[in-house]
Amino acid sequence: MRAFDYDLDYKNLGFRMQPELYRVGRGEQGVLLVEPYKSEILPHWRFATPHIAIESSETIYQMFLDYLADGDFVGADMAHIFKQKWDLCRENKAYLTMKAEHCERYKEFE
Repeated sequence: MRAFDYDLDYKNLGFRMQPELYRVGRGEQGVLLVEPYKSEILPHWRFATPHIAIESSETIYQMFLDYLADGDFVGADMAHIFKQKWDLCRENKAYLTMKAEHCERYKEFE
């Protein structure tokens, strides 16, 4: 699969409607760009204190689970979560299945 493409017009693209344009990145790649997920996730992304970070990670982890339940791989992949929660996400069987399906379905767009 191709690397995350920073050259796309992220201000005007909606990846929920065009998932074929999404490329799986590493770590935080795209979390500040990919809409509508940027607008949905970032208001909850807080880490000023340990308590705030725990609350934030719980909220974003629930968003991850909700995206999975909706069959929205891109949303699940964009729910960049603090390390402890990310470990749970990357081991989630539904996420791994959806990731493999996404990569297979859209490999022709590479």
